Amino acid sequence: LGSNHDRITGKRDELSVSIYERMEGHGRHQKMMTRAVIGPIKTDLEFTLQKENFSSRFAKIFGWNDTELGDHEFNEKFHLRSKQEDKIRLLFDQNLINQIKELESDFNGHLQLDNFKMVYVYQDKLQYEAMIKSFERVLDLMFTISDRIKQLKLPSQSY
Repeated sequence: LGSNHDRITGKRDELSVSIYERMEGHGRHQKMMTRAVIGPIKTDLEFTLQKENFSSRFAKIFGWNDTELGDHEFNEKFHLRSKQEDKIRLLFDQNLINQIKELESDFNGHLQLDNFKMVYVYQDKLQYEAMIKSFERVLDLMFTISDRIKQLKLPSQSY
């Protein structure tokens, strides 16, 4: 495990892990964000997952469509987007869906898989123990998703 100011790097299994904070936005709208990045994840699968909110609901008016899964409660609480809906439905089985629903209060940002890496952007600086614990639980979810991708053999055609 290495550290460079506000960046922590290391390995877990064959995955590189990097956690860092940085300011995003401009002027009065700047905000500290904490990111966790793991990879490489050898798949061409891409998705974005975030809690349903005002902007994601409003975006549906402009044609943004969720990838609907067979769980109404999940579909109401989370916004999942992917162009690879068949693979997403394989990946997001009921066990994974239940694990994500249990993390609803911990989920304060968005999770994205693309370009062979998974990134979780936590919309705050990790200042308190409860925030750190929430972040750790989502990081564990990221490794669970990565393991499931390997188990299902959803490899990339181009990796």
